[in-house]
Amino acid sequence: GFNSLKWFSLNPRDIARGFIWELFTFQFLHSGLIHLLLNSLAIYIFGKPIESQLGAFSFLKLYFGSGCLGGIFHTLLAWLFPTQYYGYVVGASAGAFGLVAAYGALYPEQPLTMLVAFIFPISMRAKFLLLISAIIAFLGLVSARDGIAHAAHLGGMAFGLFYVVFIVRPWNGLIRWHPPTLSEIKEKFIFGKRAHEEEINYDIDENSENYITDVIDPILDKIARKGIHSLTARERRILEKAREKLANQNK
Repeated sequence: GFNSLKWFSLNPRDIARGFIWELFTFQFLHSGLIHLLLNSLAIYIFGKPIESQLGAFSFLKLYFGSGCLGGIFHTLLAWLFPTQYYGYVVGASAGAFGLVAAYGALYPEQPLTMLVAFIFPISMRAKFLLLISAIIAFLGLVSARDGIAHAAHLGGMAFGLFYVVFIVRPWNGLIRWHPPTLSEIKEKFIFGKRAHEEEINYDIDENSENYITDVIDPILDKIARKGIHSLTARERRILEKAREKLANQNK
């Protein structure tokens, strides 16, 4: 009968004979139900927020690109060390590890809680999960005795990081970029700093009719341009007082 493993699993010998479709199809096969469930869970946990941010098409490029590069990593290693790494590979783990890497790059400070052996909860930030995953894969690659395709995992993580750092971030920056206006050039190169920052008078009476436009609005504009971390202590106090005043008026 038809043997799906023969035609669709990843076998380095088959790749050498031109069966390059296996770099894609092996990601849909699994060694058992537990293997399938674990990969599906990882894809859901890390893939859902990534897909929401990047969009479906970009997510699919990230996921399948990670899987394919993972397959290439394993194949190259098997060609270099045939006695240690030959044999077929199945599973979506390379793509899943690519999502873990992309998640760690997109949300490095995001706290995550993992269940070790499905019993013991351990909390860590996404960037540390990525680091630990890479270390485990590398150590497993060196030992090469547990039957796990660690090279595929490393390849998946490499593509996930590459995709976020060199494709997603530069493209987003290009979309957000706009040519500077004449007034912006004038303020930057003639006056040295933005004129409206020079004109802010923080000593204006907070009960004045112009207090919002002359004090609060420039501070909010500064947050929009440079982020809230750019505010001085005095500017933070001014915003806090304005917030409290507004809250009292709405009571």
